[in-house]
Amino acid sequence: MNVEDPARRKSRLEDLQTATALGAQDRTLTVALERMVEFCSKTVGADFGALEIADESADASGRFITVDAENGSPARLPGTSAANADADRITGGRLSLNVPIRAQDIIYAHLRLSRHEGRPGFTPRDEALVASFAELAGLAIDNAWRRRHWLRISLKLTRDLPAAPEDEDGLIVQHALAASGADLVLLASPASDDSGPRCRAVAGPHVAAGDWQNLAINPGPLQQALEMDNPLLCAAADLLNSGGEGLAAAVIAPVNRHSANPGLLILCRSAEADQFPPVDVDMTGVFCEHVSLALELAQGQRSREQLMLFTDRDRIARDLNDLVIQRLFAAGLEMQSLRRFTPDETVQRRITDLTAAVDDIIRQVRDSIYALSPIPTSKRASAPGSSA
Repeated sequence: MNVEDPARRKSRLEDLQTATALGAQDRTLTVALERMVEFCSKTVGADFGALEIADESADASGRFITVDAENGSPARLPGTSAANADADRITGGRLSLNVPIRAQDIIYAHLRLSRHEGRPGFTPRDEALVASFAELAGLAIDNAWRRRHWLRISLKLTRDLPAAPEDEDGLIVQHALAASGADLVLLASPASDDSGPRCRAVAGPHVAAGDWQNLAINPGPLQQALEMDNPLLCAAADLLNSGGEGLAAAVIAPVNRHSANPGLLILCRSAEADQFPPVDVDMTGVFCEHVSLALELAQGQRSREQLMLFTDRDRIARDLNDLVIQRLFAAGLEMQSLRRFTPDETVQRRITDLTAAVDDIIRQVRDSIYALSPIPTSKRASAPGSSA
């Protein structure tokens, strides 16, 4: 019976833990897989290692990520012919292990490890370790897919928010629902001095189970989430005083916490559904940070548009005051000066009527100017007008 050296076993387990940490931290899936194959080959003492992408929906389907212990670091082979040549090299009588890697209930890839002829074969311990490694690699792939899905929804929300300022809360909960797959998504306002927490928007298949406009929310977890840097995971029963029947876990993360109108995004899943994995809890916080940034950008864009509108209105008001009113005022004075050239009463009345009409036009233009750009009362009194 072969007894593995404890020091060697410890070293192999440390290598496996290192590879798992790399896969969890690296956001680039291909780089993470390359490092995982390298560490797995090193851990079990394989001379060659390859990861064949089997998922037809993947961009690298049919290609290999390979490791040659004799020639150094792994390389993703770019061409089909090169990949097939390397596959022949690996499988030419020396293939010893072929372990499928599953992610989201599909076989994403095959992990293939081999040793030179003449070397001892892989032990049952090696096979068990590679099987455990394949499970961890599948989890890393699944986490990478989940992150990519969350980020795709977050980017879509940043594009949609500026176009619908009247329905920001509804857009946030709908996009959070699409990203998380939760059974209930709430956007709530925290408790204030004169009222408790208030539900601002809701989405999800569990919506029909309660009166969400009058939902009683426990302010304790909300206040705790506002003070935390990371999302808060708690039981739905501890959060919802009513309407939470059938719900199990809840995740709470603050949205725009430093603004005048902060909110809290609440994701809940039913007792029958899978609970929130760590990657979903983490990405809820990332999603809320994106939402906060998108809201700030949307508000900044609206402020710039409003400033441009006010600037344009001010320019129009100045043009009306400097050009139109002054010319009308001059025309009124000219008409009044015609009185001394004729004693005819009919003409005098006509001049009076025309002067009154000019006065009325000036008043209407003034009202338009005041509506576009308010003018202080002192300036209104000195604005030009006719003196009929």
